[in-house]
Amino acid sequence: MGNDRYFLDKSYFHLYTYNNDLKEFEYILLHCDTSEPNDTPHSIYKKSPHLHIEVAEHPIPKAHFALYNGRVAEVLRNIKAYNIALSETKK
Repeated sequence: MGNDRYFLDKSYFHLYTYNNDLKEFEYILLHCDTSEPNDTPHSIYKKSPHLHIEVAEHPIPKAHFALYNGRVAEVLRNIKAYNIALSETKK
């Protein structure tokens, strides 16, 4: 198989917190839904890496905080570009 037969569908990273009973709760979520159809609501935010803050009060947990708004094509160009984008830090 050639390189053109594979693609990133989704990339999810979840951090959890827990209470005194050791019950887990989602805390902050890093999502990237690269295969989200262009005509769906919020696709511009969902296609690029974005955050969900699950511990915040409503309606914040349902919000998509885009990390690379306007750079989706650049960030999703290939796996190397994706990894570079996720490792970027402000100096």
